[in-house]
Amino acid sequence: MTGKSLPGSGPGSSYSRMLLRQHPWLSGLLQEGETLIAFSYREPETLPGISLLFVGVAALGDFALHPEAFGGMLPGAFVILAGALLSAGGVWAVCFAKRSYTLVTSRRILYQKINLLGRPGKTVCIPRGQVRSARYLKSMVMYRGAGSSGSVLLVLQNGGRLLIPGMQDGENIFDALRER
Repeated sequence: MTGKSLPGSGPGSSYSRMLLRQHPWLSGLLQEGETLIAFSYREPETLPGISLLFVGVAALGDFALHPEAFGGMLPGAFVILAGALLSAGGVWAVCFAKRSYTLVTSRRILYQKINLLGRPGKTVCIPRGQVRSARYLKSMVMYRGAGSSGSVLLVLQNGGRLLIPGMQDGENIFDALRER
């Protein structure tokens, strides 16, 4: 058992208090008698976001400079739509994706999603007893081999699956889910 993910007294309790000092707003999410075990934000998606933004702006710029090359307004409208969607997806990935977070308590798992406008969207709340198994999917980046970032795949009792993508401290979330 890892010392930082144990509820109750001792190292786990001090880790929980440290998380609550760093993020005081988390205490409003806890129910009566719950202990905070792990918390992580989603990793920034800078490279994919910049790539989407680049391709979208290039498509829009190409149509703006050479509209006749697309064979008319109808194919051009599709290029404009695709360029705008790619650009918007790039802005979302760079600016808003990192606002998503995962919280593991002694009783449940909270996964806060972010909507397309960058505001808090749907919150997925799963009781810990409903999780049959958890798998840690490590981010494979050659120059950051020692990092703890990655995704966590939850397999639920009803057969459903939930992927919690790209957490900064995905290993801590996974360790908290393995401990009972």
